[in-house]
Amino acid sequence: MFGMMVTIPLFFGATEIIDVQGHAYHCNQDASAALSELVEINNIIGTNGTRGEGKIRRHLRRAKQQILSSSLCERSRNQSVRVNDTNFRDHEKPRRRRHRRRAIGMEPSSFVQLKELFNQEAFDGQKTNLARDLSRHGGDDLCVSSGQVTEILELFTFDGERLNALHVLAPHLEDPENGFVTGNAFTFQGNRQNARQVIRNKGGQMCRG
Repeated sequence: MFGMMVTIPLFFGATEIIDVQGHAYHCNQDASAALSELVEINNIIGTNGTRGEGKIRRHLRRAKQQILSSSLCERSRNQSVRVNDTNFRDHEKPRRRRHRRRAIGMEPSSFVQLKELFNQEAFDGQKTNLARDLSRHGGDDLCVSSGQVTEILELFTFDGERLNALHVLAPHLEDPENGFVTGNAFTFQGNRQNARQVIRNKGGQMCRG
């Protein structure tokens, strides 16, 4: 849609000026109808001269109604967007900024280093002690995702120590609502159920996010 000024001589001592604003991005149908009315007025003038005054008035009234309809339609669709220049083209319309969601848990590079520390411990008990050290020194600044805890638990050999480590790490979950995935690290169904219970009781208690 575009902005234009249309001047129509009415042959009775006055000149009618119609300002067609260019801010109707999505309501082109009404605006196109208005322009068709104006074209018809020009045809009448060219064919009938002053004898077409009555027809000119009718088409002019219709054109005004279509222009108003187009304007109101556009405003109703764009109440949440305010544009100073009403003659923006489609590709110039303001775009909403997209906010990227912050990743949950530890940064990937830091987590890779953390997993390497667990891999360096030969026995499950030592891995659990490492988890306790991390919890003690990290405090409520230590936040991990449910997926990251699952990866750590998969480095253990036996479910018993996995469950002990989960007791330590569950309070540091940043997304305890996804904590059910940690059950995938356990071998036996009963231990999976115990893991879910630990998440329900302790999940996210210490992580400040």
